[in-house]
Amino acid sequence: MGHPDARVVRGQLYCDWPDTIRQMKRDHQYGEALSLLAECQDAAISDPVGGIAPWYFEQAAIIYRSEKCYDEEIACLGKYLEACPPDRRNHHYDALNTRRLKAQQLKSESRRRQQAERRTAK
Repeated sequence: MGHPDARVVRGQLYCDWPDTIRQMKRDHQYGEALSLLAECQDAAISDPVGGIAPWYFEQAAIIYRSEKCYDEEIACLGKYLEACPPDRRNHHYDALNTRRLKAQQLKSESRRRQQAERRTAK
């Protein structure tokens, strides 16, 4: 049976995972880090105390950007931006919104490059 506290991820409070996530990133264990980050994101959204912790969304976005997974980065940031209550929107919200806009721009540029490469390959 699961823990009744939605803030618990893999037996620990979600706020206890950053050091582990940082180590996973250093070890290039991106898949495992993203999986844990997704669980922590859900817990952060479910946390009734305070605002939604943006760190878990930002770290996932950093990994996605490094892997040029722009759709995933945009979706991750959108999840935070949509879940963040209007009265809790601050400089973190603005920074992650700016990052999402940049990811959308990079996605468009990447798509244009791919289309140009296809045209020149013909």
